[in-house]
Amino acid sequence: MRALSGGTNRLYLGCWLEKGSVENHVGLARLRVRSYDELNGVTLDRCLAFAKAHMHPERPEQSIWECFEEERGSLVRHAGRIDGFHVVPACESTWNKDPSYGVIGIQK
Repeated sequence: MRALSGGTNRLYLGCWLEKGSVENHVGLARLRVRSYDELNGVTLDRCLAFAKAHMHPERPEQSIWECFEEERGSLVRHAGRIDGFHVVPACESTWNKDPSYGVIGIQK
C-alpha cells in the first residue's frame, strides 16, 4: 500500500474499505452513554485527567491542573445555567465595513 502522508500517522490507500478505518487512524473511539449527565461525567473525568497529566505550555514547571488550582480563588463563580448558543439581535457597527473584520478563520 502507498502512504498518503508522512510521519508516524500514515494513512494508506486501500484502508478506506475497512469499517472504522478513519476513526482508527485519528484515534477516535465510540463512547456509549445512557444520558447527557453520564456524558458530562465522562467528559469531566477526561478533562481532569488531561489537566493533571500535561504541563502548562507557558509554565513548563507546573501542570495545567496546578495552574488552575493556583488561580481558582480569583475566578468568578457562575450562578446560572449555561444554555449554549443563542442568537441575539444587535446593531451593525458603522465604523468598520471590512467584510473580513470579526471573521474567525480555522488554520489547518
